Amino acid sequence: MNIIGIGGSDHDISACLVVDGELKIAIEEERLSKEKHGIGARSCLLQSVDYCLQEAGLTEENIDYFFANDLFLPKLFSGKKFIDKLIRINHHLTHFASAYYLSGFTSAAWLVIDGGGARVSIDTCETISFGAIHNGKITTLQKTVGEISLFNNVLGYQQNSMGSFYDFFNLICGFKILETGKLMGLASYGNTVYIDEIEKYISIGYDTNKNFKININLNKDIYNELSKQICDCFSEDEKFQVKADIAASAQYLLEKYIFSIMNELYSSTHLKQLCYAGGVAYNSVLNGKIKLQTPFEDVFIPPSAGDSGTAIGAALYGYHHILGYPQKENKQIISLFTGKLYSINEIEKICKKHSDSVRYCDLGELVYQEAAKELLNGKVIGWFQGGSEFGPRALGNRSILADPRIKDMPYHLNTKVKFREIFRPYAPVIIDEYLNDYFETDFPINPFMLYVGYIKKDKREIIPAVTHVDNTARLQIINEKINYQLYTLIKKFYQLSGVPVLLNTSFNIKGKPIVENPADAMECFLKCDMDVLYLGSYKITKIKK
Repeated sequence: MNIIGIGGSDHDISACLVVDGELKIAIEEERLSKEKHGIGARSCLLQSVDYCLQEAGLTEENIDYFFANDLFLPKLFSGKKFIDKLIRINHHLTHFASAYYLSGFTSAAWLVIDGGGARVSIDTCETISFGAIHNGKITTLQKTVGEISLFNNVLGYQQNSMGSFYDFFNLICGFKILETGKLMGLASYGNTVYIDEIEKYISIGYDTNKNFKININLNKDIYNELSKQICDCFSEDEKFQVKADIAASAQYLLEKYIFSIMNELYSSTHLKQLCYAGGVAYNSVLNGKIKLQTPFEDVFIPPSAGDSGTAIGAALYGYHHILGYPQKENKQIISLFTGKLYSINEIEKICKKHSDSVRYCDLGELVYQEAAKELLNGKVIGWFQGGSEFGPRALGNRSILADPRIKDMPYHLNTKVKFREIFRPYAPVIIDEYLNDYFETDFPINPFMLYVGYIKKDKREIIPAVTHVDNTARLQIINEKINYQLYTLIKKFYQLSGVPVLLNTSFNIKGKPIVENPADAMECFLKCDMDVLYLGSYKITKIKK
């Protein structure tokens, strides 16, 4: 049984191939179109479907079913023959399935929170859904509906949407739609001084029929008031602080209300396992507090919690619930490296093409030792290995790596390599056996960089490059089974430095998707102040001119 799943809405288009219930390959459209979040004319070519078919040696005729979520707009992709065969599934159910079928849980409570999902009526859509699954039977216990509205020329889901709530303040602080990670990073610099002012527009609780309700109705009054406070600042430092305070207040309230929702979900199900998805589930600061603030003991959030993950969710929901095939096993995924493998010949070809700009050599197994030495010497390296990871986080196959002990490394990366805002933090990746030596954790041991926790006091000066201003870090935990190449590199670095941690960030520059192929990696390497590029076992350095 061959199934193609297609994900995305008006952004984050993606595709995957599932064979007999097993995920074989998945890719986000942005990696192929080079358009961030898959937004643009090139992303309407659905190269992601072709990518999956070609890698598996299949054609459209070999595919039994094509599934997508119901926010995917077929009319934008009418050039594809299979569009007419597409079976569309409720958006929030595909989010749910993207978490549940990768979680390894048998029974679980489930929660989906995003900007907005499927239409409920002509001018409303779903914004929050939660329920439970027992023995394959899905129950929906709550569905919050929000009114679709136009705000500041952006069509969004402002009312009763926790996703749009956060987007609202993201917009005030000058960031773009789909850039809420910036607001989360900025929040650490602020104080929660705007809570009372914002809470005038929010209520949560029960209606007269004892139904759990959340009501959010932000409007131009609060937007104009907060925007005015930013504009009235006399200096850039003052302006930054007001924005940080707004961000901190928004983050605090996001956590407050989502934990209320989670606690209501637990009260309704009394299940210890939670599957959580939707775009809001990328808020790793909130995620790191779930076990502290709720009774849930086991939490699973997929690495592709946003709209791109609905490709996987649609395919697996279609296979198990529409076609009725049972699950073969309940095993939680530990990695999602679903991209194609690139050959030595392809790597050599791109090196030869740029031979006037770079020097290169094949190091074989010595690549780990050599890369560790370069990191020890303060070099910033591009690390391109195996198939690409699915989701927005670089998990070690398409990464930029650096020594976490160098205090000014974040400033260098932000200004010379990534070209992004200087307040943006960087994440550590650590070998699992050393986790408790460096971090205070009360969240799942997770390899997907989805949880923020505190760095132990005696280690903050040892790894300052990955210690955020509030002494936290968004943590990635690996071992040999999760990612052999990255594990081996960190092990070599540990032998040289005594520190089993590296700084890990995505292999891209501001405004560009994470690189997919060797040509992308070489282009990015040559455009920024990265010192060394490793394509598989090949070491590549720039020729100084």
